[in-house]
Amino acid sequence: MEPAVRELLDAADDPDHAEHPPGFDWPALHTRVAALQPVLGRVAGRPFVLDDGAQDASFFADLSIQTPGERPNWIDTVFAVRFSNFGDLFTTWGHGPERLPEAVTAELVAAVESAGFRFVPPVALEEPYTGRYPGFRSSTWWIRFFDYL
Repeated sequence: MEPAVRELLDAADDPDHAEHPPGFDWPALHTRVAALQPVLGRVAGRPFVLDDGAQDASFFADLSIQTPGERPNWIDTVFAVRFSNFGDLFTTWGHGPERLPEAVTAELVAAVESAGFRFVPPVALEEPYTGRYPGFRSSTWWIRFFDYL
């Protein structure tokens, strides 16, 4: 993991709170993320869906491009931006056969960064968690900041 990314994760880590830090302002963060929805749609030329119903999680929302999957009642996520409850962190993910061009992905990440969020590359989140919260010792950085708990 790059040292700058590790510093970002360490700075956002909280040794006492798993789900969200004290003072977590869900309404303000929801407003910021909702304002990004049309911006990202313009960049990608496709609509983004806002899913802000996460509970019992270390993240609070996803903005994503979704398409029907190959199986009935299956949804593929072409590209998603996931927002952590900690440190204004965000990352990207997707599943399914379709991918956006790298240039578009880079523009989307830049747009989210310009709104004051801080990008964590997905590959860094696959590494074992080595932070300060004891309950995550056998997990990854993804689970610490971007998953259901």
